[in-house]
Amino acid sequence: MAGHFKGNCRGSARIAAAGTCVARRLLNYAPVPMPVDVNEFVIVGLTRDGKPFRPSDWAERLCGVMAQFGADNRMQYSPYVYPIVLEGTKCVVVDARLKEIEPLALRFLENFARENDLVVRAGRKTLREVDNLDWDAATR
Repeated sequence: MAGHFKGNCRGSARIAAAGTCVARRLLNYAPVPMPVDVNEFVIVGLTRDGKPFRPSDWAERLCGVMAQFGADNRMQYSPYVYPIVLEGTKCVVVDARLKEIEPLALRFLENFARENDLVVRAGRKTLREVDNLDWDAATR
């Protein structure tokens, strides 16, 4: 992995931010399992070799597995599993409280990241208020 990024970043990883390669910074995070004190973890859309994970809509598809349809017949992502974009890379945030609610779903997400050799990093250490999530922002 260290030899892969000698010199300038190439190809789709050529996104520069403050003079450093975004892919190089995202790859510096620890793989699963996460520390006990983390309340959420982020599955990053990069393999540990630094290649973008495909298909490009993988995050929306993965979160769609955990989504439900609301009263307005629109799909709403779970407050425990939702897509984000982190420094230009699609990611999925997984709330660790999912283990208490549906441990098999958490295991599925962990296995997905492991089997696809995806980068997994720690998320927030503080708990998010699930009831106060901005649902409109989460479904964009």
